[in-house]
Amino acid sequence: MDPSQIAMVSFYMPKQAFREFEVEEDEIQLNLNDLNDRTKTARSSDSLNLELDESSSRLKIDFQGKVEREFDLPLLNLSENGVNEPSIDFDTEIKINGSTLKDILSDANLVASHVKIISKSDELEVKAEGDKGNLKTTISKDEDVILDYYVNEEQTAIFPIEYLKDLLVGATSKSIVTLNLKTNNPLKLKYGIGEATLTYYLAPRVEE
Repeated sequence: MDPSQIAMVSFYMPKQAFREFEVEEDEIQLNLNDLNDRTKTARSSDSLNLELDESSSRLKIDFQGKVEREFDLPLLNLSENGVNEPSIDFDTEIKINGSTLKDILSDANLVASHVKIISKSDELEVKAEGDKGNLKTTISKDEDVILDYYVNEEQTAIFPIEYLKDLLVGATSKSIVTLNLKTNNPLKLKYGIGEATLTYYLAPRVEE
C-alpha cells in the first residue's frame, strides 16, 4: 500500500521461476527503496542469491558473476498489521492488450488528469474531460485488442491517469492486462512479467 492509500500492489513469483528455492513459510518486512537500489546494480550476466540470516535479522543479497558482491539489508519490524487484498465482487472483467491501454491513457492525459472508465455490454468506453478539451475512446468487445470481455451490467468509475500509467510501467506490447471494474470501487489491474504476476488495486474518485 502506498502512503496515501490510493494504490496497492501484490507481486507473486512461483518457485519454478527460481533456479533453486529452499524456503520455509515466513514473512519479512523490507524497505523496498533500499532493496531496489541494491538490485539495480546487477549486471546482465550475474546470478542473484537471496538468503535470510535470522541471527542478524538481515537479508543477504549476493550477486555472483565475474565479480562477486554481497550486500546485506536490515529487516524492518513494523508494528502495523499486514495489508490484505480487497475482497470485491467485480461485475466486469476485460482482458486487453497492454500497449493499447497505454495509448488510450496517453491520449487522455493530453486533456485531463483523470479518466472515466465505462464498461458497457458491448464496448469499453474511456472518457477524459478537462480544461484542455474532452476525449472519448471506444473499443468494441469484438476488436482483436480485447482478448476477453465479460460485463454483468454497466459499470463506471473514475481514476487518476498518472497512477494508471505508473501501474502499467512493466506492461509491454505482448502483455495481456486484466481489468476488473465495479462502480465506485477500486480497480483491479493485473498482468504477467515472465512467470511472475503483478496485481494492483487503485482507489476511485467518487463523484458527489
